[in-house]
Amino acid sequence: MKIFPNVVREDNQEKIIADNEKLVRARLSDAQFFINEDLKKPLSERLYDLRSVIFHQKLGSVYDKVNRLNSLSKFLSIFVPHCDLSIAEKAVFLCKNDLTSKMVAELPELQGRVGGFYVEKQLHNKKISEAISEHYLPLGPSSELPKTALGIMLSITDKIDSIVGFFLAGEKPTSSKDPYALRRAVLGIIRISFQYNIAFPIRVLIEKSLNAYPNKLLKELLGQKEQNFYLEKKKLVEELIIFFVERLRIYLKENEGLKPDIVNAVIEEYLSDLDAHKYCDILYLAKKIKFLDQFIFDEKNKNIIELYKRSANILAIEEKKDGKKYNRKPALLSLKSPYEKTLYKRIKQVKPNFKKLIIKAEFEAAFKLLDVLEAPLMQFFDHLIVNDKNKSIRENRLALLFKVKDLFGLVADFSKIQL
Repeated sequence: MKIFPNVVREDNQEKIIADNEKLVRARLSDAQFFINEDLKKPLSERLYDLRSVIFHQKLGSVYDKVNRLNSLSKFLSIFVPHCDLSIAEKAVFLCKNDLTSKMVAELPELQGRVGGFYVEKQLHNKKISEAISEHYLPLGPSSELPKTALGIMLSITDKIDSIVGFFLAGEKPTSSKDPYALRRAVLGIIRISFQYNIAFPIRVLIEKSLNAYPNKLLKELLGQKEQNFYLEKKKLVEELIIFFVERLRIYLKENEGLKPDIVNAVIEEYLSDLDAHKYCDILYLAKKIKFLDQFIFDEKNKNIIELYKRSANILAIEEKKDGKKYNRKPALLSLKSPYEKTLYKRIKQVKPNFKKLIIKAEFEAAFKLLDVLEAPLMQFFDHLIVNDKNKSIRENRLALLFKVKDLFGLVADFSKIQL
């Protein structure tokens, strides 16, 4: 006798369907009951109930978190285009209130969406309703993003607070564990920033988030002594910046198909001096990397890149041999040749505007300025010997080459890129 375990008899199939329908009806009936019960109390009156909902043992309640979100949202709203400041505070003070509802207690995966639904039913405010429904998004590496300006602001604010808070509480991700999904939260912020072209300074946002905590709590968690406290706070801020930038590094390599050594060169240049990049943001870094990826592979830039490489190679060899750097201003009296004078004049002409454009992330316009360096740099190499017998002339020419390298270095360390 043959047995077919996967074959379901027609009468059994009908029974299974009927049982499932009965179960679904019961669940829907329960949901309707919870909704009706929840709607008897205005969502706005649930705010103080959040004091009994623990966010984290060391960080306090969800009510404390909401107050931090309110403080941070006022700053972040400036960076999100079309964010309605007149209702931002109201949205913040409603966004977590559904955590005390019967519906979310029964179906926790609906948090946010339940709050949005209740706002629409009770306040008839579509903007706030949509923002609350969206503020947990994205839920995964490829899931949908928030679409409204208010929802975008709430989403970033909520994620920043969680990332900073868990680092403060010592709940940092390890190589094998990330119980609070902080890597996913950073990835969500990166995706939102790229999708909507939102630039915000990483360091300032992290510091604002930390400063939303009471000083007493910060000192308890970071160190009681004044000197230790400020040192530990600075270390935590820098650790968080590195965490953000390292996630950006991985994201750009895995999702944007960018050349790894270009990604690494720009990221390493940023990380080498965090104080010098105080107002830098992840969108700026990404734009820089994407520009360089295109610039280096564009045939029309081949000549200027070759001239840069020649300058950098000669300089590296001579600096190693002499045991010193030539990062000084060339002496005008030692500029004997018209080729040196022209090159120096062009560098001085280009640098101020080049720096301004780089700061504004207008990389294409900035590198267009370098066109005026191509001919004088070529003539410099064609007509002059860098290692002149006269020491002052030689060192002056090396100082000129340093100026050339320094211009490119305002963007990245090109020596770390396979040109």
